[in-house]
Amino acid sequence: MTLFQEGDRAWLIHSSNWNKTLDISELTEDFTDVNGIYTSVLIEQEREAPALIKHGDLYYMVSSGCTGWDPNSALYATAGYVMGHWKLIDNPCEGKVYRRTFGGQNSWIFEVNGQAYLMLDHWCPEALKESGYSILPVTFEKDQMQISWMDAFEPAGN
Repeated sequence: MTLFQEGDRAWLIHSSNWNKTLDISELTEDFTDVNGIYTSVLIEQEREAPALIKHGDLYYMVSSGCTGWDPNSALYATAGYVMGHWKLIDNPCEGKVYRRTFGGQNSWIFEVNGQAYLMLDHWCPEALKESGYSILPVTFEKDQMQISWMDAFEPAGN
């Protein structure tokens, strides 16, 4: 699950219906509870680990398939409104092991100095203390999202 805030509004996005669907629930004004307004999206798609960002006039959501500890292909969806109709697009990843989301699972998208980044969890179920993270820049061209593997990069603003 994740939280997404835009201005004075926020939403909880989480798997439901035994991980077959994602629900988007609006939060109360103080962000401490859901207010009862929700919608179900990506119904019967078995997606989890949603991460959202707004770029231009579109919202982008990267999600993972439900395969337990095994990495799988990330997919992204777009919508004109957080609680609107989400259109599932494709895998935004490019590079080594892109069909397995670079060996990780998306956990968060954030911006620094106008540059978007995706954070990936890399779980080691046999040795959880050895689990780690990757952070990769996200690019947008027209209405397409792209995340390319990079062994190293210079963060925006440096």
